[in-house]
Amino acid sequence: MKKDTIIAIFIGFIIGLVAALTLVNFPHLLRKEIGISFKLPSFFSPSTGKQTTTDLKKSDKSENAFEITSPPDQSIQENSKITIKGTVPKNSTLIISTTTQDNIIDATDGSFTQDITLTEGANNFNITSFMDNGITETKRLTLFYTSEKL
Repeated sequence: MKKDTIIAIFIGFIIGLVAALTLVNFPHLLRKEIGISFKLPSFFSPSTGKQTTTDLKKSDKSENAFEITSPPDQSIQENSKITIKGTVPKNSTLIISTTTQDNIIDATDGSFTQDITLTEGANNFNITSFMDNGITETKRLTLFYTSEKL
């Protein structure tokens, strides 16, 4: 019985190795031998506008910058009701997404405020700015709420 088990494990290992190598090399073989090419799906379509990444340097502030001024990221809050404040380019639209709700804000004057109720523990926010020039920028804000006095 031991000899049969060892042989079965060895054959299974060989079949798995061949399957893994085939899956890894299959796209290359299709492209080389048959001339078929393909691309992996993209999560951001080029038709949705330009995507930007944010650099959180404090020295890069301008009136056209998207910035969350309060509360600071990764901060601990002792009050469940907070106000998120920030600046964006004029005539921008913002979406503040939480796990339970989405808030849409028209920031025609270049600033925004939104009252939010926190839940106990970590609260993650995705704040997305849609600017007039077609640029979309997203920032992530994480706040921690505890009812305990620190």
